[in-house]
Amino acid sequence: MKFFLSLATLFLVGRDFLNGQGISLNSNRERNFVFEVKQIDEFFERFNNEKNTLFSEYVAKKYPGITIDRHSLVRSLFNRENQGMDSADRKTFIAQVTDSSNPVFLDFSSNQWYAAIDCRFKHLGKFTDVALVLKIQQESNGGMKWVIVSAFTPQLRPESNTKVPAPRPNPSHFLNPMSQATDFMDLADAFDEGLHTRDYLDSSFYRRPFSIAFLRSLSRQDWEFQYVRRISYHFFQVQGWEFTVSYFQRNSANSGWLISSLKKVTPEEKESLREKLFQKSL
Repeated sequence: MKFFLSLATLFLVGRDFLNGQGISLNSNRERNFVFEVKQIDEFFERFNNEKNTLFSEYVAKKYPGITIDRHSLVRSLFNRENQGMDSADRKTFIAQVTDSSNPVFLDFSSNQWYAAIDCRFKHLGKFTDVALVLKIQQESNGGMKWVIVSAFTPQLRPESNTKVPAPRPNPSHFLNPMSQATDFMDLADAFDEGLHTRDYLDSSFYRRPFSIAFLRSLSRQDWEFQYVRRISYHFFQVQGWEFTVSYFQRNSANSGWLISSLKKVTPEEKESLREKLFQKSL
């Protein structure tokens, strides 16, 4: 007979449980590797409790007879080492998204989640950082791509956009919708000598003074893209909430892409947080 077991329990059980189930693991390293949320795509899979994933297949094979419910799965996606997160808010959030009568799922194609990317550039010969915000954009033909929503660096002062009209992007220049799987390595193409950067920009980019300042400076070839330093994801899809997903690399089953912060917000507060994100002031 099948029974339910929370992922938190699986994380915490010791050798006695594994031996009692007749399961032999070479070490905790195998378990940690499988339970690690390796990519943000996998975060979506687990949050939505999608079937036929590599993770679900592993659990079915290693723990036959055990069924993991969605409540436990979502709970496992929180960074358990964050002692500052309000436990009551976390419980309320989990109950809301896993409500059997009105469940909430994350939509990859939605424009209500963002990739916040800290990039290293070389500015006039000196290394400096630029904060980019990207979102998924769905095309009229059903295709998707990542577009750059904003750019911020304290090196520049905000400027007006009155002389920078948004051009029609070249469809042959775009950021692959799977760019997150390679940590946005193809951003190098978007900033290659500033030749085609505008093809990668969202129309809202031209409404942001800090973004315009960066674009104008980029057009003078003052900036040279180096690499991506850090990525986090910010979700505004769940009504009444905003949460951030960050990567935690550690020798633990509770590792990888996990919810690092959770905020209960009103619609007005959510919009304020969104604008702050675009200005690197969260």
